[in-house]
Amino acid sequence: MRILVAEDDAPLADFICEELQREQFAVQKVADGVKAQELASNQNYDLVILDLTLPGAWGFDVLCGIRSKKPDLPVLIITGASKVEERILGLDASADDYVSKPFVFAELSARIRAALRRGSRRRAPFCKSRISSSNA
Repeated sequence: MRILVAEDDAPLADFICEELQREQFAVQKVADGVKAQELASNQNYDLVILDLTLPGAWGFDVLCGIRSKKPDLPVLIITGASKVEERILGLDASADDYVSKPFVFAELSARIRAALRRGSRRRAPFCKSRISSSNA
């Protein structure tokens, strides 16, 4: 199974990738929002881990771009934003799950497995585009 890790914090991205590789996932990492959307939209991944604060493009715009081309691709948001309202915003924006930093890798891993189990379901195309960044 292939996972795209879109995270601009290099040590955290390296840690996530190393742990996922230990769990036998093929992993590719990217640190830019535009590149993350391009890769997720044009290559075959089973799941995307998406930080919302990537340089180049706001995370919700990246999510919308992914949804417009691959509505069934599971996307799990990881971000430092931890308020309940922010998590609700992420889930309502069509993320499959939302994990606040800092996190324990075992929980992230469990959420990845759960998203992959649900990943084959069909979803209606939906994306709240242009969610105000002041709400995030």
